[in-house]
Amino acid sequence: MTVNEFLDRYVISSTRTNENEGEDTPATDGLRSHSCIHDKLQKHSTNRTLECGGSVQQKYESKLEEDGSKHNGSAQERKGKTRNIGYLAQHALFDQIPILSRDIVTPDYCHCDMQDGGGEDCNEEDEAPKINAWFGPEGTVSPLHFDPQHNLLAQVVGYKLVSMYSAEDSPSLYPSPTSMLHNTSQVDIENPDLGRHPKFGDAKLVKCVLGPGDMLYIPPGVWHHVRSLSGSFSVSFWFGPSSAPQLRKKKSRK
Repeated sequence: MTVNEFLDRYVISSTRTNENEGEDTPATDGLRSHSCIHDKLQKHSTNRTLECGGSVQQKYESKLEEDGSKHNGSAQERKGKTRNIGYLAQHALFDQIPILSRDIVTPDYCHCDMQDGGGEDCNEEDEAPKINAWFGPEGTVSPLHFDPQHNLLAQVVGYKLVSMYSAEDSPSLYPSPTSMLHNTSQVDIENPDLGRHPKFGDAKLVKCVLGPGDMLYIPPGVWHHVRSLSGSFSVSFWFGPSSAPQLRKKKSRK
Protein backbone atom coordinates (compact mmCIF):
# COMPACT_ATOMS: atom_id res chain seq x y z
CA MET A 1 0.00 0.00 0.00
CA THR A 2 1.39 3.42 -0.94
CA VAL A 3 1.13 6.46 1.33
CA ASN A 4 -1.45 8.07 -0.95
CA GLU A 5 -3.54 4.90 -0.90
CA PHE A 6 -3.29 4.88 2.89
CA LEU A 7 -4.42 8.51 3.09
CA ASP A 8 -7.33 7.89 0.76
CA ARG A 9 -8.48 4.76 2.58
CA TYR A 10 -7.99 5.70 6.22
CA VAL A 11 -7.70 9.48 6.53
CA ILE A 12 -9.30 11.52 3.78
CA SER A 13 -12.63 9.77 3.42
CA SER A 14 -14.84 9.75 6.49
CA THR A 15 -17.08 7.10 4.98
CA ARG A 16 -14.50 4.42 4.24
CA THR A 17 -15.19 1.14 6.01
CA ASN A 18 -13.49 -2.19 6.41
CA GLU A 19 -14.70 -4.17 3.40
CA ASN A 20 -14.71 -7.44 5.30
CA GLU A 21 -16.45 -6.28 8.46
CA GLY A 22 -18.38 -3.22 7.28
CA GLU A 23 -17.01 -1.20 10.21
CA ASP A 24 -14.20 1.23 10.85
CA THR A 25 -10.79 -0.15 11.74
CA PRO A 26 -8.93 1.01 14.88
CA ALA A 27 -6.53 3.03 12.75
CA THR A 28 -9.42 4.72 10.96
CA ASP A 29 -11.03 5.83 14.21
CA GLY A 30 -7.84 7.42 15.49
CA LEU A 31 -6.50 9.04 12.32
CA ARG A 32 -9.73 10.48 11.02
CA SER A 33 -10.03 13.06 13.81
CA HIS A 34 -6.45 14.32 13.57
CA SER A 35 -6.02 16.30 10.37
CA CYS A 36 -2.54 17.42 11.45
CA ILE A 37 -1.23 13.88 10.97
CA HIS A 38 -2.99 13.74 7.62
CA ASP A 39 -1.37 17.01 6.49
CA LYS A 40 2.10 15.86 7.48
CA LEU A 41 1.67 12.44 5.86
CA GLN A 42 0.62 14.14 2.64
CA LYS A 43 3.46 16.67 2.82
CA HIS A 44 6.20 14.13 3.46
CA SER A 45 4.77 11.19 1.52
CA THR A 46 6.87 9.22 -0.95
CA ASN A 47 6.09 6.51 -3.46
CA ARG A 48 7.46 3.80 -1.18
CA THR A 49 5.10 0.87 -0.81
CA LEU A 50 4.48 -0.71 2.60
CA GLU A 51 3.53 -4.37 2.47
CA CYS A 52 0.83 -4.98 5.05
CA GLY A 53 -1.02 -8.20 4.62
CA GLY A 54 1.11 -9.00 1.54
CA SER A 55 3.99 -11.39 0.93
CA VAL A 56 5.97 -10.37 4.02
CA GLN A 57 3.05 -10.99 6.36
CA GLN A 58 2.14 -14.24 4.60
CA LYS A 59 5.73 -15.45 4.94
CA TYR A 60 5.76 -14.96 8.69
CA GLU A 61 2.22 -16.17 9.25
CA SER A 62 3.18 -19.39 7.48
CA LYS A 63 6.22 -19.65 9.70
CA LEU A 64 4.09 -19.22 12.82
CA GLU A 65 1.64 -21.87 11.65
CA GLU A 66 4.41 -24.38 10.88
CA ASP A 67 6.16 -23.85 14.21
CA GLY A 68 3.17 -24.50 16.45
CA SER A 69 5.40 -25.25 19.42
CA LYS A 70 6.13 -21.57 19.86
CA HIS A 71 2.71 -20.37 20.86
CA ASN A 72 0.10 -22.89 19.86
CA GLY A 73 -1.17 -25.92 21.75
CA SER A 74 -2.11 -25.99 25.40
CA ALA A 75 -0.70 -23.61 27.96
CA GLN A 76 0.92 -26.59 29.71
CA GLU A 77 2.68 -27.67 26.51
CA ARG A 78 4.00 -24.15 25.93
CA LYS A 79 5.12 -23.89 29.54
CA GLY A 80 7.26 -26.97 29.15
CA LYS A 81 8.87 -25.68 25.95
CA THR A 82 9.52 -22.08 26.88
CA ARG A 83 13.05 -20.78 27.30
CA ASN A 84 14.41 -17.78 29.09
CA ILE A 85 14.37 -14.81 26.72
CA GLY A 86 15.95 -11.47 27.55
CA TYR A 87 13.93 -8.45 26.44
CA LEU A 88 14.91 -4.82 26.89
CA ALA A 89 11.35 -3.50 26.87
CA GLN A 90 10.02 0.05 27.32
CA HIS A 91 13.49 1.22 28.26
CA ALA A 92 14.65 4.86 28.24
CA LEU A 93 17.84 3.84 26.46
CA PHE A 94 18.46 7.23 24.88
CA ASP A 95 18.36 8.95 28.27
CA GLN A 96 20.73 6.36 29.67
CA ILE A 97 23.15 6.59 26.72
CA PRO A 98 22.52 10.03 25.18
CA ILE A 99 25.00 9.57 22.33
CA LEU A 100 22.65 7.00 20.81
CA SER A 101 19.97 9.66 20.41
CA ARG A 102 21.99 11.08 17.50
CA ASP A 103 20.71 8.17 15.43
CA ILE A 104 17.07 8.81 16.31
CA VAL A 105 14.92 11.54 14.75
CA THR A 106 11.67 12.39 16.53
CA PRO A 107 8.85 12.32 13.94
CA ASP A 108 7.16 15.65 13.25
CA TYR A 109 3.81 14.04 14.05
CA CYS A 110 4.78 14.05 17.74
CA HIS A 111 4.41 17.86 17.78
CA CYS A 112 0.82 17.87 16.54
CA ASP A 113 -1.91 19.41 18.66
CA MET A 114 -3.84 16.37 19.87
CA GLN A 115 -6.23 18.09 22.27
CA ASP A 116 -9.84 16.99 21.98
CA GLY A 117 -11.55 19.06 19.33
CA GLY A 118 -8.21 20.21 17.96
CA GLY A 119 -5.77 18.52 15.67
CA GLU A 120 -5.30 21.41 13.26
CA ASP A 121 -2.04 22.91 14.51
CA CYS A 122 1.41 21.53 15.04
CA ASN A 123 3.14 22.89 18.13
CA GLU A 124 6.91 22.72 18.46
CA GLU A 125 6.75 23.75 22.14
CA ASP A 126 4.69 20.80 23.35
CA GLU A 127 5.97 18.45 26.01
CA ALA A 128 8.70 16.23 24.62
CA PRO A 129 7.50 12.76 23.60
CA LYS A 130 8.42 9.76 25.73
CA ILE A 131 10.92 7.71 23.72
CA ASN A 132 11.54 4.07 24.59
CA ALA A 133 13.63 1.28 23.10
CA TRP A 134 12.52 -2.32 22.59
CA PHE A 135 15.37 -4.76 21.91
CA GLY A 136 15.33 -8.54 21.94
CA PRO A 137 15.50 -11.82 20.03
CA GLU A 138 12.81 -13.67 18.13
CA GLY A 139 9.92 -14.71 20.32
CA THR A 140 9.62 -11.70 22.62
CA VAL A 141 6.03 -10.69 23.33
CA SER A 142 4.24 -7.61 24.61
CA PRO A 143 0.87 -8.90 25.92
CA LEU A 144 -2.36 -7.31 24.75
CA HIS A 145 -2.68 -3.81 26.23
CA PHE A 146 -3.53 -0.22 25.33
CA ASP A 147 -1.59 3.00 25.81
CA PRO A 148 -3.19 6.18 27.17
CA GLN A 149 -1.27 8.41 24.74
CA HIS A 150 -0.74 8.49 20.99
CA ASN A 151 1.94 6.01 19.96
CA LEU A 152 4.24 5.84 16.96
CA LEU A 153 6.03 2.49 16.80
CA ALA A 154 9.09 2.63 14.54
CA GLN A 155 10.76 -0.61 13.46
CA VAL A 156 14.53 -0.28 13.04
CA VAL A 157 15.76 -3.87 12.73
CA GLY A 158 13.86 -7.13 12.22
CA TYR A 159 10.15 -7.88 11.99
CA LYS A 160 7.22 -7.69 14.40
CA LEU A 161 3.65 -8.95 14.16
CA VAL A 162 1.23 -6.38 15.60
CA SER A 163 -2.31 -7.51 16.43
CA MET A 164 -4.82 -4.74 17.20
CA TYR A 165 -8.37 -4.39 18.50
CA SER A 166 -10.56 -1.29 18.75
CA ALA A 167 -11.17 0.40 22.08
CA GLU A 168 -14.84 -0.40 21.51
CA ASP A 169 -13.97 -4.09 21.91
CA SER A 170 -12.71 -3.53 25.47
CA PRO A 171 -15.54 -5.51 27.14
CA SER A 172 -14.60 -8.51 24.98
CA LEU A 173 -10.93 -8.24 25.91
CA TYR A 174 -11.37 -8.59 29.69
CA PRO A 175 -9.18 -5.78 31.09
CA SER A 176 -7.44 -6.64 34.33
CA PRO A 177 -9.45 -5.56 37.40
CA THR A 178 -6.29 -4.42 39.21
CA SER A 179 -5.45 -0.71 39.08
CA MET A 180 -1.81 -1.35 38.11
CA LEU A 181 -2.75 -3.52 35.12
CA HIS A 182 -6.03 -1.83 34.15
CA ASN A 183 -4.74 -1.30 30.59
CA THR A 184 -3.74 -4.97 30.14
CA SER A 185 -5.99 -7.75 28.88
CA GLN A 186 -6.39 -11.02 30.77
CA VAL A 187 -6.65 -12.87 27.45
CA ASP A 188 -3.73 -14.72 25.90
CA ILE A 189 -4.72 -13.96 22.31
CA GLU A 190 -2.36 -16.61 20.92
CA ASN A 191 -4.03 -19.30 22.97
CA PRO A 192 -7.38 -17.92 24.19
CA ASP A 193 -9.44 -19.77 26.78
CA LEU A 194 -12.97 -19.17 25.53
CA GLY A 195 -14.31 -20.97 28.56
CA ARG A 196 -12.99 -18.19 30.79
CA HIS A 197 -13.29 -15.41 28.21
CA PRO A 198 -16.27 -16.29 25.97
CA LYS A 199 -16.75 -12.76 24.61
CA PHE A 200 -13.23 -12.68 23.15
CA GLY A 201 -14.52 -14.38 20.00
CA ASP A 202 -16.59 -11.26 19.26
CA ALA A 203 -13.56 -8.94 19.12
CA LYS A 204 -12.47 -7.89 15.61
CA LEU A 205 -8.78 -8.33 14.85
CA VAL A 206 -6.61 -6.13 12.61
CA LYS A 207 -2.97 -7.11 12.17
CA CYS A 208 0.13 -6.28 10.18
CA VAL A 209 3.83 -7.07 10.04
CA LEU A 210 6.31 -4.23 10.60
CA GLY A 211 9.71 -4.41 8.93
CA PRO A 212 12.82 -2.20 8.94
CA GLY A 213 11.87 1.39 8.11
CA ASP A 214 8.17 0.96 8.85
CA MET A 215 6.32 3.07 11.41
CA LEU A 216 2.84 2.35 12.78
CA TYR A 217 0.53 4.90 14.40
CA ILE A 218 -1.47 3.38 17.27
CA PRO A 219 -4.20 5.71 18.58
CA PRO A 220 -4.84 6.06 22.33
CA GLY A 221 -6.91 3.19 23.65
CA VAL A 222 -6.32 0.83 20.72
CA TRP A 223 -5.44 -2.59 22.11
CA HIS A 224 -2.28 -4.10 20.66
CA HIS A 225 -0.24 -7.28 21.09
CA VAL A 226 3.27 -7.43 19.64
CA ARG A 227 5.39 -10.49 18.85
CA SER A 228 8.95 -10.34 17.47
CA LEU A 229 9.29 -12.58 14.43
CA SER A 230 13.08 -12.20 14.39
CA GLY A 231 15.80 -10.40 16.31
CA SER A 232 14.33 -6.93 16.64
CA PHE A 233 15.01 -3.33 17.64
CA SER A 234 12.12 -0.87 17.81
CA VAL A 235 11.60 2.66 19.08
CA SER A 236 8.26 3.96 20.40
CA PHE A 237 7.23 7.60 20.68
CA TRP A 238 4.39 8.37 23.12
CA PHE A 239 3.00 11.88 22.80
CA GLY A 240 0.00 14.08 23.42
CA PRO A 241 -2.50 13.99 26.29
CA SER A 242 -3.73 10.81 27.95
CA SER A 243 -6.93 10.50 25.95
CA ALA A 244 -7.73 6.79 25.73
CA PRO A 245 -11.53 6.32 25.63
CA GLN A 246 -11.29 3.71 28.38
CA LEU A 247 -9.80 6.30 30.74
CA ARG A 248 -12.55 8.82 29.99
CA LYS A 249 -15.21 6.22 30.77
CA LYS A 250 -13.42 5.31 33.99
CA LYS A 251 -13.38 8.94 35.12
CA SER A 252 -17.05 9.45 34.28
CA ARG A 253 -18.00 6.56 36.57
CA LYS A 254 -16.33 8.18 39.56
